[in-house]
Amino acid sequence: MQPIGHPWRALAALLVCFCSWQVGPRWVSTEGPGTASAEKPEVADETVVARVGASVFTLKDIRAKLAELAPPYRYAAERRLPEVVKEIVQQEVLWREAQRLGLAKDPAIQRQIDEATKQILTRELFIREVRRKALPTDEEVQRYYAEHPAEFSTPERLEERHILVPTQSEAEAIFAEIRAGKDFDALSKARSRDPGEEEGGVLSFTRGQRDAETERVAFGLKVGEVGGPVRTPRGYQLIKVVARHPASRQPLELAKPVIQARLQPQNEKKLFEELLARVRAEQKVEIREDLLRAAMPREKTP
Repeated sequence: MQPIGHPWRALAALLVCFCSWQVGPRWVSTEGPGTASAEKPEVADETVVARVGASVFTLKDIRAKLAELAPPYRYAAERRLPEVVKEIVQQEVLWREAQRLGLAKDPAIQRQIDEATKQILTRELFIREVRRKALPTDEEVQRYYAEHPAEFSTPERLEERHILVPTQSEAEAIFAEIRAGKDFDALSKARSRDPGEEEGGVLSFTRGQRDAETERVAFGLKVGEVGGPVRTPRGYQLIKVVARHPASRQPLELAKPVIQARLQPQNEKKLFEELLARVRAEQKVEIREDLLRAAMPREKTP
């Protein structure tokens, strides 16, 4: 099979995304016997699925091309093989026509080809020498996990219900009723002026979200216990803890992808700077910034 002169990956991706959009002539398909049958025939890898002159495209050739696509595009392209192959063949015949017309000999086009070649090779250099080598090692991941415990930790959390009243004497009277056996939730709905009661009643807090005295009382209670009254800017508050959620830490195996994603750009930056410094030194790079600045257009003074 002769090589295809133009990149086809972008066309294949576009075809997958816009499969209803047709460009150019519709190609004539030839179907072997039995293709209309409900049972699909087995097709061997070496089966010829398309021809352009004396060149042939086997199923193996097409699958090799699809393997170069990113997984989402490859998955979709594999399910639209006829359309994808038509695009590949279309690129092949158009490339051959461009070759016949000698377009590659045009200096302007040759400059574009040279520039595209530079970009392709530079991108591949980055992938091989930077991106692939920048994947954080297990040691780097473990060290980051150990040095940044707060990033992967959830603090202790309380779920509470409150009774909020204007005066300390009223709060103490309600507390006495609770000690005598009255239901906290019923008293809260009947007497509390806490807006949280109107929104469902249960509020969630971690350490550091309230003043020191409120936290001391709340975190000193067991589940089901009532504490207070505590003075707040809005009045006096009784607190009932309805649930406690202890502090926890995300396991390393779950945190690993997050850490890798965080460290990868840092490693890439370091490796790229090292690569750039090395090749600049080896190739004796010199940039005359003084001359370039002198050649810049001068601002016109009014």
